[in-house]
Amino acid sequence: MYMKTNKLILTAAIVSCIGSTAMAADSTTHDYHTGQYPVAESVKNSIIYGHDTNVTQAQGHLSGIIAGGENNTVQLDAHNSATFGISNNNNSENSVVAGSHNTITNANNCIAGGIYNASHSSNTAVFGYNNAIDFNSDNSFAGGKKVKVQGQNSFAFGEEAHAFGNNAIAIGKNIEALGDDSINIGANNTVQDSLSNGVIIGTNNTVNKYYSGELNGKNIVAIGNGNLFENSSESIAIGGSIIQGADRSVGIGANSKVAAPNSVALGYDTFAYNVESTESAEINGKTYTFAGGKAHGTVGIGARGENGERTITGLAAGRINEDSTDAVNGSQLHSVVDAINNNANAIANINNNAVVQGGENIHIDTVNGNQRGVSLARNLQHMESAQFGHDDDSEDTFITKNTIGMGSNITGGYTNMTAGAVHTSKGSEDTGMTEKGITIENTDNVDRASFTVGGMQASDSNGTVRFTTTDITAGNQQI
Repeated sequence: MYMKTNKLILTAAIVSCIGSTAMAADSTTHDYHTGQYPVAESVKNSIIYGHDTNVTQAQGHLSGIIAGGENNTVQLDAHNSATFGISNNNNSENSVVAGSHNTITNANNCIAGGIYNASHSSNTAVFGYNNAIDFNSDNSFAGGKKVKVQGQNSFAFGEEAHAFGNNAIAIGKNIEALGDDSINIGANNTVQDSLSNGVIIGTNNTVNKYYSGELNGKNIVAIGNGNLFENSSESIAIGGSIIQGADRSVGIGANSKVAAPNSVALGYDTFAYNVESTESAEINGKTYTFAGGKAHGTVGIGARGENGERTITGLAAGRINEDSTDAVNGSQLHSVVDAINNNANAIANINNNAVVQGGENIHIDTVNGNQRGVSLARNLQHMESAQFGHDDDSEDTFITKNTIGMGSNITGGYTNMTAGAVHTSKGSEDTGMTEKGITIENTDNVDRASFTVGGMQASDSNGTVRFTTTDITAGNQQI
């Protein structure tokens, strides 16, 4: 055995140190077994040691290399790199590989440690067993067992955790963060569609494929265990065993279900049903339309059926007007009930034929049982007319602004009052009063009497008597 020292000036680029150490300053090496000099153009400031460790394809100059172990390969521009262990491959600058069968390819500034790990992107780190960072996945991390990353600025850690998308995070066991800006943390969470801009935290959550087409299956938030998203996008489930089956909806509480879009289910076993609108209603024969009559979603706080309903407690009083869409509380409803009770005697159905409602001018009081008493205010206001009787009754009594007409039940006959005149009648007997005088007559026997400013006159079938201020006439005789 002999030792020989010389400077390597050859064109191929292989440094092979079998059972030896090559410490290079201007590439000086020693081979204690064969006396042969490995081939290199220039390897500066480097340490290569171990069995069958190779520096290959060094076009130009390599510097700052540490390579040691067995069957390791340092290739192409791996400046300032370190490779340790067995059967590792490194061709990237400023990178460190330690362990067995790890590979860093065209990925500067990387770290790989463990067994069967690989990185193909810069500024990455991969540790553990059989993990991989794919191409075009700079600034990412993969750690654990059978972890994969495809996307920039992404992070995957655990067992069979996959982060597929930019800015994606997958932490746990058997989970996938699919899509940009997605997060999946836990175990056995299944994503069959995009989870872009979505978050899953928990176990055994499932996001099935989105078929609707209106949205894009993104923006999902699931926190808890066993939650299911079925054709749902831009929705939230917080709890356990929630079924989220609509877009833009929220389910909070175990076993809750959402079947209507733009809706909310709050509490255990709550079901947000299909949206139902109530735009109008008929009350006492009159149709009323409502503000906010067209519903676009619903909020469920329980479920229909036994033990399913709940109350809402601590609700502030809502606005009460024709345009209000606020909810009202028990105190407000009590005020309505109290007003109805106080006015119960002012609203009555008389013989099932007429309804009288008390108000500004009319007061209705209970007299005895079903009997009602009606009283008028001392000063009636804003009255247009009043009618007593039926429309087809020829002897009804009525009052208007200009006329008073009274039937026979009031006067024993018919009475009519107009501006400047009063006329009463009963059978053939008539009485009339105007600003000019009074007339009384019987149409059966032609008896008639009149009183005017100019005098008095009485007549029958035999003749007429007149009294004036100047004379008296009886028949054809004047006195």
